[in-house]
Amino acid sequence: MEVVSAINRQPGALWKVLQFRLTRIVLAATALIAVVVIIQSGAKALHIRPDSSLSMLVALLLMVAVLATYHLYVHVIEQRAVTEFGWPRALPEFIGGFLVGALLFGVSMLVMWLLGIASFTMGGGWMALGYPLMGALAAGIVEETLVRGVLFRIIEESLGTWLALAISAARGA
Repeated sequence: MEVVSAINRQPGALWKVLQFRLTRIVLAATALIAVVVIIQSGAKALHIRPDSSLSMLVALLLMVAVLATYHLYVHVIEQRAVTEFGWPRALPEFIGGFLVGALLFGVSMLVMWLLGIASFTMGGGWMALGYPLMGALAAGIVEETLVRGVLFRIIEESLGTWLALAISAARGA
């Protein structure tokens, strides 16, 4: 596991406040949550229904805005390059993870159908899959950016990888 380098240390009182890990967590979380609230409030004010094509664009905008906000935060506050996204491997890993997740979901649905626990009807066509999929992708981007990109990474800087992993695992339990 690659540990991301700590922030670029600068002299001065303001910079000392920004070096404090809790300050950095609060700033990043506030910025990310503000972006989500603004975009979702805008969608609500425009009366965009969750099951519409526009909602898919809102989800895409949300994903791009969250990643851009994180990128801006890292450059402005931490004054370093964003290396933790792993862009060269991102697409193949996303596709692989998506396929494994779809397979696991499909097997779970098949088992429930075989046991008589679930039944399925096709309503709304294939686009009925697109709305929840985009919503799940947007939720995943927001959560992973906040939890892994901000909380885990900053905790890892001070406590080390193993303690950060233990705290992250305890959060999910």
